[in-house]
Amino acid sequence: MDKKSQELRQEKTEILKRMKAILDKIENEKRVMNQEEKKDYEEMDKRIDQLNTEISEHEGIVIKRANITAELAEGEKIYEPIERWGNNKTVTSLPGREKRAKDIKGYVARKDELPEEDFWRCLASKDFGPLKNYRIENRTGFHITTGATGGFAIPEVTRLAVIDNLLADQGIFSRIGKEFVEGGDTLNVATFENCNIDSDGLYGFSIPEFISEGGTISDQTPKLVKRMWTLKKMVMGSRISLEAMVTGNFGASMQQALTNVLRYGLEKYIVAGTGAAQPQGLINAPCGVTVARAGAGAIAFADTYNMLAQTRLSGDCVWIGSQTIIPQLAKMVDAGNHAIWLGNGAFNGATGGIPTTLLGYPIIFTLGINPILGTKGDLLFCSDFSFYKAVIFQDIIVQTSDSAYWTTGEIGLRPIMFLDMGVLPQDVITIGGSSFVWFTILSA
Repeated sequence: MDKKSQELRQEKTEILKRMKAILDKIENEKRVMNQEEKKDYEEMDKRIDQLNTEISEHEGIVIKRANITAELAEGEKIYEPIERWGNNKTVTSLPGREKRAKDIKGYVARKDELPEEDFWRCLASKDFGPLKNYRIENRTGFHITTGATGGFAIPEVTRLAVIDNLLADQGIFSRIGKEFVEGGDTLNVATFENCNIDSDGLYGFSIPEFISEGGTISDQTPKLVKRMWTLKKMVMGSRISLEAMVTGNFGASMQQALTNVLRYGLEKYIVAGTGAAQPQGLINAPCGVTVARAGAGAIAFADTYNMLAQTRLSGDCVWIGSQTIIPQLAKMVDAGNHAIWLGNGAFNGATGGIPTTLLGYPIIFTLGINPILGTKGDLLFCSDFSFYKAVIFQDIIVQTSDSAYWTTGEIGLRPIMFLDMGVLPQDVITIGGSSFVWFTILSA
């Protein structure tokens, strides 16, 4: 329920309480309404009728808007050609679920030059020609102009493409839960807390059980708790030479550079954030289990299956490993000295690529995000990333200025992203004295 609906319903509730108070009073005093009470009651009754109409109309609009957004998210087909732009392209699909309307809206500054329906068609068909007024048409595809305060403006479509790339990427950020918040600097979320299943229940509720007529349910202490995400600022900077700005591929290069640096920063904190003035990452989250390493500075077969044994397995399991562990995986063998990773049927010799799975689950290699070989977190196993949530409070802001580098002919560029990230449950799941979690971490 949105804020306006809450306000209207709250006003209605207060009026109904006052009307009931009048009726209760005359009932207790065994009399009819006096003129003053009758006047007040009729005015309140009239206001109730008005509120019912306002609530019905407002919530009808909310439902319609939600239905339209859902249809866009499902990628329903649109067949009308974009004739107004002088081409014969026909759009047959919209962006998928990861690029739903709420995710994208706000990254292109809407102007009355382009109707929103045509804007969506252009995005779906990757026909950026009609968006030229948003990009400020120029031969580089990326234009910088003087701003009102002496700063510079970056075309909004570039920021859109960066977020679009992050959502479509198959890395870590695209897998976690995400929510885009318009306005405000905090978000409260209700979630269940993990606990000891034997004594305290599961998913915030007591364990289902059959009881006889008049029987007593077992005494357990399930938990549903509140988690708060608070706006934090992630900043990066760069200097661009004027010579680079006039090259033909500057726009594409800038777009790719912003995508890559944001992906690196986001995934770095998802994995290893300390939680002190920055998001808390998986390695430092209390709801993970650290599995003891079989041998210092190495990764053994026993390490991998011990990690699986304590993780609640699902269909979305994935390994996250530092690139520095590849040599260890390459020579990993079982008790019979059989190769586990290389030579297991997934490797085609020197001309083939290295395996993309480990024990049947995908593996993502990172460079500089996970700690190096032999340190805690050089290998993680995650079964469900929906337990880790990113709350994005505002789209990417790109600030630029030439004031600091006027004499060198350079532009200072500062992208900023406001968000917070973290785990939903804070405790591990305990069954029969053993701990199970959504992700495990290999110890130092």
